[in-house]
Amino acid sequence: MKKDKFGWLVGATLLRGVLYHVMCLLVSLGTMAVVPDVWGAVLAQFACLMLITVLPYRAFYQVGFRDCNKVNYGHEKRDPLKGLKSAALGYAPFLLAALALVLARVGRFSDTLLPYYRLVNAPFLPLMQSLIPTALTFAEVPVVQVILAAMTSLILPAAAALGYAFGLARVSSPFGQKKPSVE
Repeated sequence: MKKDKFGWLVGATLLRGVLYHVMCLLVSLGTMAVVPDVWGAVLAQFACLMLITVLPYRAFYQVGFRDCNKVNYGHEKRDPLKGLKSAALGYAPFLLAALALVLARVGRFSDTLLPYYRLVNAPFLPLMQSLIPTALTFAEVPVVQVILAAMTSLILPAAAALGYAFGLARVSSPFGQKKPSVE
């Protein structure tokens, strides 16, 4: 099975998403334990934001770069949305959790899922603590803050789509990455 097939890409995105979330949870908790107060939260959020954007971008940039050769030689059709589609499908559990958060605020689900959402949305743990404080009941949290908290789940698919599009167009990577070797 070729590793640039769409199904493989979706599965790899899901596994990488889980790995990125675990890494961000460890970075957040470690940073906030060492550097207390607001500065620890800001530093942890910045580090997690870098992890959750740069790592998927780089992986999808390489896939897009390889797909460019396949498109140029007629082995594959040009699909600039392949990165977005595969990232959205692979990251679907996290996107569904964000949708459940919004629906819980509207009253369609119980608000007992909020602690689980914080765990699922680990890359934005410091931001979640400020957007949706634990001292408030879920009904007291403004809808705008809940929507902003849910929109953070769109960052990884957006970074992946951008990386794939730049790789497919052979645009230089803004992260200083060398162009991958052609296989």
